[in-house]
Amino acid sequence: MMENTQKVLVIILCVFMILTTFAVTTNASANDGVFSNTTGGASTGNSNLGSSKSSGEIIIAYDDGQSGGSTSPWRRGMIYATRFTPPSYPFHLTKARFYVMFTKGSSAPLIIHVMNPNHNNLIAPFIHVFPLDNHYWYDVDLSSYGLVIESGDFYIGFEHPSPQNISIGTDTDTEGRSEIYGWNLWDWEDFHATWMLRAVGFLSVIDATINIDPDTLNLKSKGRWITAYITLSDPYHVNDIDISSVMLEDTLPAEWGDVQNDTLMVKFDRAEVEDFIGTSQENIELTITGELANGTQFEGSDAIRVIEPGK
Repeated sequence: MMENTQKVLVIILCVFMILTTFAVTTNASANDGVFSNTTGGASTGNSNLGSSKSSGEIIIAYDDGQSGGSTSPWRRGMIYATRFTPPSYPFHLTKARFYVMFTKGSSAPLIIHVMNPNHNNLIAPFIHVFPLDNHYWYDVDLSSYGLVIESGDFYIGFEHPSPQNISIGTDTDTEGRSEIYGWNLWDWEDFHATWMLRAVGFLSVIDATINIDPDTLNLKSKGRWITAYITLSDPYHVNDIDISSVMLEDTLPAEWGDVQNDTLMVKFDRAEVEDFIGTSQENIELTITGELANGTQFEGSDAIRVIEPGK
């Protein structure tokens, strides 16, 4: 009789473990841990934009800041991952930001993964030990790896070593970006919620060579345009520049442009440039910025002389 009772208890325990693959903590809030843009933290995004800039940092986020559950694996070797799409390229990945629901025991380690779109590791997975605390955002520093995403998506993932002493929050109101390996099958599957996991980094601004014509701007002369010639170094091409994004001093837009012999010629309204410059400077450096079609930013400057005969 005792032996049968033990067998029943074992069966009940196994069923319970399967049904509680993901332990849920209802209505737990992560808002207290979401940093504002002015402090270098994240504004929550959506699946279409999912990014925000702050002091040069870009935070890609797909959760809404509200945790409706937490991860709790029932099988060693399960990997949780979120797919990230940079707003443009090249994107330098410097941090992985986690929302920790709770920790327990004497140590709270996770195995960190950074993967390409095919789930192949971009760096060797490593163990990072988290502080023993509950309900907080935490950054894992990735800056020493020099991770640069030139195109496409990437994944940040995590795996629990045994025993599992840390639980990462899940946003149960959004989906479509998070996956899990080893849940039902030893393969990748879409997950019905979003891990509270964010990517932090910055975009490269590529150097452009700028030549502004005229070299000497005579405020007494009549003319319609100020011309700027823009060239880019390989592997970038001026044919990919979005002319509507080209700005002089982040203020004056290019009126029109044309590509000639690997050089983009753009025109700025002369009267607007003269009004912007004013009459107080004899020599001035002007900066031109813009973006390629994929969002890559460029910047370059040229110095010109400003004169006003008779003054």
